[in-house]
Amino acid sequence: MLGVVLLDKGRGGAPDALWQSLRARQKLAAILRRHVPRASEARARALNNIGTVRYALGQGAAALRLCEFSLTIWRQVLPAGDARLGYGLMNTGSMALTSGAAERAEPLLSEALHLWRSVYIDGHKPGEFVATADWLVSGLLTRARVGEDAAVRQAQARALCDEFGFDYDREVEQAKEFSYTPSSPGAGTDPGPK
Repeated sequence: MLGVVLLDKGRGGAPDALWQSLRARQKLAAILRRHVPRASEARARALNNIGTVRYALGQGAAALRLCEFSLTIWRQVLPAGDARLGYGLMNTGSMALTSGAAERAEPLLSEALHLWRSVYIDGHKPGEFVATADWLVSGLLTRARVGEDAAVRQAQARALCDEFGFDYDREVEQAKEFSYTPSSPGAGTDPGPK
């Protein structure tokens, strides 16, 4: 809990608190390494939390690697449909998007949104549900911007904006902040109607 409090304090403008949060979370990870199997929910959560702090410190590549590793563990140890997987999917997807890997981010964020829909069947949309939808809209619009099935992705983004009350034009502008260069040959060109 100390790591959480310090992370919030650091995000609020106290940069030393971010380093304190990192040390607290690393200390917990060291304790877990001695007492908990590598493939465990607790170890995955600890790695994900360290990744979150590294991201806040501007260490995006390290953060993404930690979150990807933690997600791999969560997929091994959590039962299908477990809501805790949603956090790993959302964090890894959002970090992939901000690292310029929208093609990796989109399926993770889509999976997270699908999971949240199955968990919150009463229509309740807590913060992580809304945040996941917002990240997914950014991922869709980022890929649409470079011509990857632009019409389909724009329609999906618009539908999510309508559902969650996001301003579509604002989301388009926000998505321009994410760099992205398609990695496969021929990607980035709209293949037209199928």
